[in-house]
Amino acid sequence: MIILRIVQESLNNVSRHSGATAATVQVTQQGEQLLLTIVDTGAGFDPAAVKSTRYGLTGMKERARLIGGVTQIDSQPGRGTRVNVTLPLVQAIVAAD
Repeated sequence: MIILRIVQESLNNVSRHSGATAATVQVTQQGEQLLLTIVDTGAGFDPAAVKSTRYGLTGMKERARLIGGVTQIDSQPGRGTRVNVTLPLVQAIVAAD
C-alpha cells in the first residue's frame, strides 16, 4: 500500500502542479532494493522552497522512511521533476500486503 500511495501522490502532484501531459513510472529491483522512479517533464520547482505545510512531498518521504526507505526529489524550475524512492525489497513486499 505504501508504494501505491507514493505513486498516487507523485502523479497527483504532476496533475495539479507540473503542467506536464505525461509522466513515467518505473519500478525496478536492484539487488535487495526496490527502486521506484516517477518522472515528468513539466514546470518543475525548487524543492527547498516548498513550505513544510505542503504535506504531499512530506507524506511521500515519511511513507518510505517508515519501511526503511529513502526518497529523493530532483527538480528545478523549467526542468521537470524526478522522484526516486529506494525501498528495502523485503519491507516493500511486506508493506504491499
